Amino acid sequence: MFSNSTKTAADITEASAEHDLKAGAKAVKSSAKKIYDQVTDDLSHYADDADHRVRDLTHRAKDRFSDARHKIDDARHQLNDRIHDKPVPSAAIALGIGLVLGLLLAPRNRY
Repeated sequence: MFSNSTKTAADITEASAEHDLKAGAKAVKSSAKKIYDQVTDDLSHYADDADHRVRDLTHRAKDRFSDARHKIDDARHQLNDRIHDKPVPSAAIALGIGLVLGLLLAPRNRY
C-alpha cells in the first residue's frame, strides 16, 4: 500500500520526533531541577535568616527580663531597707494605703 520510500520517511520522521520529544523532556527536567535547586536555596537562606532573627530576639528578651528582674530586686531591697530604717512611718503609710483601699473597695450600700 505505501511505498518503501514512504515507509522509510515515516520511520525517519518518527525517530526524529521521538528524539525531539526526548530532548524536550530532558530540557524541561533540567529547567525544573534548576528551579527546584534555586527555590530550595532561597528557602534555606530565608530559614537561616529567620533562625538568626529569632535567636537575636530571644537573646534580647532574656537580657531585658534579666534587667527587669535586677531592677525589681533592687527596688525590693531598697524598700526593705527603708522599712527597717524607719518602721513607724512605714507602718503609718501602710495603714493609710490599707484604709484608702478599704474605702474604695467596700460595698457602697451600707445601712
